[in-house]
Amino acid sequence: VVTHNNDLAWNEIDLVTQVRQVRQDVLNSLREELYSKYEIGERSLETNLLISTLMLGFGFGFACEGTFPDEKKAAGQWIPRYMYTAAAALGLVLPFLSMMGFLECRKRLLQFITVFNEAFSAQRSGEGHRFQARFADSEILVEHAHRRTS
Repeated sequence: VVTHNNDLAWNEIDLVTQVRQVRQDVLNSLREELYSKYEIGERSLETNLLISTLMLGFGFGFACEGTFPDEKKAAGQWIPRYMYTAAAALGLVLPFLSMMGFLECRKRLLQFITVFNEAFSAQRSGEGHRFQARFADSEILVEHAHRRTS
């Protein structure tokens, strides 16, 4: 009877540690999935930032190298000249604004993952400390497992 009770106690201890391990595995899987989504988002932001930078270069080329028709030749064409001027201005302003937006998104994404890492580490550390504090003695662990399985 004593051997059977000891085996039962060890099985209950094993059950508690297995449940704890499953919880740790699930948390690690969720963390890895979040990291994968973070990396995808970061790559997308980097690509969009590169495209915005190239568009800004084209905007500079369009605005600086663009030539207006002579005043004498384009005497009655003031509407196309204003449209050309507006397009040249937007060719500089819009890529610059999108570049600033992508930089802000990248900064906030980095802040999010940093805060997540800190919170996740604190959670796992706290869980480890709670486990050690609650189950420092094997009898307490057996009691807890017995209550959970009965």
